[in-house]
Amino acid sequence: MFKKITFETATQSDASSLATLVLDVSQQSILPYLESNGQNAYVASIQSDINTVLNRSEYQSVKASINNKLIGFAAMREGNYITHLFVDNQYQATGVGKALLARLMATSHADEVSLKASLNAVSFYESQGFVATGSEMSVNGIRFVPMVWQNTHSK
Repeated sequence: MFKKITFETATQSDASSLATLVLDVSQQSILPYLESNGQNAYVASIQSDINTVLNRSEYQSVKASINNKLIGFAAMREGNYITHLFVDNQYQATGVGKALLARLMATSHADEVSLKASLNAVSFYESQGFVATGSEMSVNGIRFVPMVWQNTHSK
C-alpha cells in the first residue's frame, strides 16, 4: 500500500507547506460548501491561522509525511479544541486522518474535546465518537457543525 508514514510535531519551518496543504484540500472539500463571502474570508485566513496554531505554548500540532512529503496536518488548542485536521486529497480514506486525530487526542486530558466540523467532515468525526451539539451554523459565510467528543472513561 503506502510507504511508511512519519508523524512529527509541526514547526514554524513547516508553515508554508502546511498552508499549501490546507488550501489544496479546502479547494476540493470545503470551499464548495461555503458562501462566497465565506470562501474569501476562509482563504484569506489560512496562513495566519497556520502561524497561530504553530505556537507550541497553546497548541499541539502533528504532521504526517511520506518520504518528506507532507500528506496531513492536525492541531488542537489547549488540549480541548481541534482547530485543524487536513489530509491530502490523494490520501483521504486511508487512515491518515484517524491516525492524526488519535495522536492529538492522546495529548488531551480533557473530559471533552470540541470542534467545528466542515460539512464534508461530519461523518468522519461521527465515526470517531464525536456528536453534533447543534445544527449546521454559518458565521461570516463559513458553514460548520459544532461537535464534541466526551471522555467516557474519566474518573
